Amino acid sequence: MIAQQCKAKGFDAVETDIDESYGDSTGFPLTQAIEEHYMTTLANYMHSIGLGWFIKNPDDTGDSYAADMEPLADAVLTEQCNEYSSCSLLSAYEGHKAVFNAEYNLSTANFCPADNAAGFNGALFPVDLTGARSPCR
Repeated sequence: MIAQQCKAKGFDAVETDIDESYGDSTGFPLTQAIEEHYMTTLANYMHSIGLGWFIKNPDDTGDSYAADMEPLADAVLTEQCNEYSSCSLLSAYEGHKAVFNAEYNLSTANFCPADNAAGFNGALFPVDLTGARSPCR
């Protein structure tokens, strides 16, 4: 189903969400190892059907998850890594994989210099996601 829908819509990649739920109270006994195994299965499947895999918010966990998943991820979509001081957890991606950072509460003057220095594609978005944005570059 994923392959058919993505092919029909002309997608090149898939961005999964809620990739780091083992730190949340889900009612399931999830661990980092279980989450990494599951996401590895999804990433390998996406790659097997010719799609890229974008990991989302792997820096939210504050542990090795982002670095552990880097070999499989084709790019990263993160949110508020400057606001929450978690951008450094994405260092494994710097210089060779695209990192897209969405900020919602900081001014561009407060995060664009850091995003640009790291090679991140940063942008400020309104919280209501109206389609407006202020990219760093």
